[in-house]
Amino acid sequence: MGALWLGPMPVQEFLDEFLPLGTEEQSPPFLPTYFGALETTMNEFEIYKPFIQLVENDTHNLIPGFKFVDTSDHDDIETCRGEILAPQLAMYRNDVDARMAAKTTLFHDLEVHFKFKSKDISDPFDDPPPDIMPEERLKWQFAPRTDRARYGRSQLASYVNEWCTLQHRVHAFSVFIAGTFARFIRWDRSGAVVSEKFDFKKTSQPLVDFLWRFARLDSDTLRGRDETVRMADEEEIDLACAHLSQWCNDYERPAIVLRIEEREFIAWGCMSDAGKLTGRATRAYPVYEKATGEISFLKDSWRAVDLEKESDILLRLNEAGVRNVPKFICGGDVDITRHTTRSHLYGGKSQATIPGGPVGDHANVAIVPPLLKKRRPWVCGHTAVTQRVHHRFTEDLIGMPLIKFASSKHLMAVVRDAFIAHQDAYTLCGILHRDISANNILIHPDGHGILNDWDMAKTVSDLPDLCGRIGTWRFISCPILVDFGKIHTVQDDIESFVLVVLYIVLRYLRHSGQFPLKAILDHTFDDSTVYTGDAAAAGYAKGTMFVSGGLLGSNFTVDDNTPLTEWLMFAFAAVTQWHRYFFEKKHRRSALFKDDPPPSTLDKMMLTDHTRLLSVWESVLSLSNWPSNDKAIDFLAKEMDRSSFGDDDWEEGGFDES
Repeated sequence: MGALWLGPMPVQEFLDEFLPLGTEEQSPPFLPTYFGALETTMNEFEIYKPFIQLVENDTHNLIPGFKFVDTSDHDDIETCRGEILAPQLAMYRNDVDARMAAKTTLFHDLEVHFKFKSKDISDPFDDPPPDIMPEERLKWQFAPRTDRARYGRSQLASYVNEWCTLQHRVHAFSVFIAGTFARFIRWDRSGAVVSEKFDFKKTSQPLVDFLWRFARLDSDTLRGRDETVRMADEEEIDLACAHLSQWCNDYERPAIVLRIEEREFIAWGCMSDAGKLTGRATRAYPVYEKATGEISFLKDSWRAVDLEKESDILLRLNEAGVRNVPKFICGGDVDITRHTTRSHLYGGKSQATIPGGPVGDHANVAIVPPLLKKRRPWVCGHTAVTQRVHHRFTEDLIGMPLIKFASSKHLMAVVRDAFIAHQDAYTLCGILHRDISANNILIHPDGHGILNDWDMAKTVSDLPDLCGRIGTWRFISCPILVDFGKIHTVQDDIESFVLVVLYIVLRYLRHSGQFPLKAILDHTFDDSTVYTGDAAAAGYAKGTMFVSGGLLGSNFTVDDNTPLTEWLMFAFAAVTQWHRYFFEKKHRRSALFKDDPPPSTLDKMMLTDHTRLLSVWESVLSLSNWPSNDKAIDFLAKEMDRSSFGDDDWEEGGFDES
């Protein structure tokens, strides 16, 4: 989230904006140098106990109903994938005392996170001079790109990322203290608003006010908790164990109840965690509804406001009779008045989603030329931020990952079914999916394929208003990666289907590729070069691969699999023809070509639409010489000799500020 740090916000403005005092609320006590009693130390561990004593002093009653715990040496044993994370000071409600005997970090119960550094130079932000001119403020780098600063911000974000993954939150607050200076941070799914730094020892009142106001906010919702999610009671836990145990995670998670309108759904075990702090933050749950006795699939995410609601799109697809897509049950936006991000209000620019190149192995990105909006005078730099709204709905399908295919023929049949869904959506509804990826093609319990996750979909008639890199980076078409601002077309999605098949073949089946598998995948699918402004140049390796084979070699084959090899040969030829048409058309804009015959027309391309490739697909699937039992084997895991790459963990990503 390198471009999503917004600051420095004036301290009083931060308090008034995010922690408003009630109309009848008593003002905080006047304690201008209250924390000046803390001794200067070279070791932050020495400050925890005296700091807690000051905060919990009964004389001033700063945080009624809450308490602080030193968690610096106590990791949360329930973190995602067993990561070792221990915030230094954690603020909890008093009623979690019974669970605190070992001073364990409990991200499930965390209310405010405090991070301490002993030296002023550890501040990962850099406030501009107070008399800086507006044009110079635009150039000021509030979030410096030095290694020390990047590491400090990444560390802050890693704690909050885990916190907002294990809790359902609308926003969260942190306090960062470096030496004698402090900052407040408010996080949501669009970014982080950071206050100016202040000397909390000489000027203690802002920190006193923060604690006082936070403890006295009118509701947990104002403190950031999602009021539509609660812990399951004993009866609901028993129901979860009885109906949802097959989807339970390896790491322990409590059973919860999520509300959609007036309906409640029990969840136990998340098939997809929120992942990174900013962005769609998609959670996916198998759920059980006590009132109906039905099991369904619940999707919880933060959609960009300029995208149509996924629930509405799915309903349109169902009503039009689109094949091989899930059936919508209920849901939509949670509460647009309270469950919407606010960070975008403080940026100098707005855009559809996060800028940049790939982040981790499965980064979903949308890079859109930003629209200027009225900026707050204190904002530094050209910060582009997306407004997001909380979206939650249920559908009928709990599918299996694509890599659970029974054989290569089954793999191709499943992807063919998803291709048919894409064709139906395009021809019957005028909708493009725009995020064709291996994660979004599922296997139905009866074995056929399903095209899922329509949250990036767009009606074709609306596409000229929104152009750029949309989708999952490794499966985005070459023309979109190379030609920044290109409008998404059906050919781009068709190319993504080809890339999905190729990626699965390379990673999970035996083939003739001569280079190390990781080199092939990194160079071809994940390649990018990030330049100034977080824009990424990419796609050239994919283009080379389609034309000449690239790292695959010019005579690439799938071992002992003539049908799949022949399908890939046709698909490569069709995509190459499309690339040549697209790029030649761009080059022929020059007046020098006015007397030359025009290039081939789109209606003569093999990828004019779905028809030709689907016909070849059906012909290949009808062949009798398919291998019979070539299930997926993760050859990348074997090559890397890393146990973290398994069938259930085949795409990984983490926080990255690049």
